[in-house]
Amino acid sequence: MTGLVVASKKGVAAMDEMTRVKLEQAEKTLIAISTAFREAKHRAQRGEGSDEDVWPLFDARKVAYAQWREIADPLVAQGIPLSARVLEVLQEHRR
Repeated sequence: MTGLVVASKKGVAAMDEMTRVKLEQAEKTLIAISTAFREAKHRAQRGEGSDEDVWPLFDARKVAYAQWREIADPLVAQGIPLSARVLEVLQEHRR
């Protein structure tokens, strides 16, 4: 099995290819759903959409976040840093 070596402030950590692919997919899903949620929320605030458009995306974002955390948390514990785009999305979650 091939591995990806990632340098971090804490040193070097290894990530196997399957984990890398799963993490990339979870990141893409989290980013896409978070973007769709934000856009639907803004449309509702402008009166161009309804809250009924927002709540399913809110629930989907919670699921995507949980799935991403399941993969990312052990990697972060190993010293593998989060991607910059995911950090931006996480900041949006707090707003």
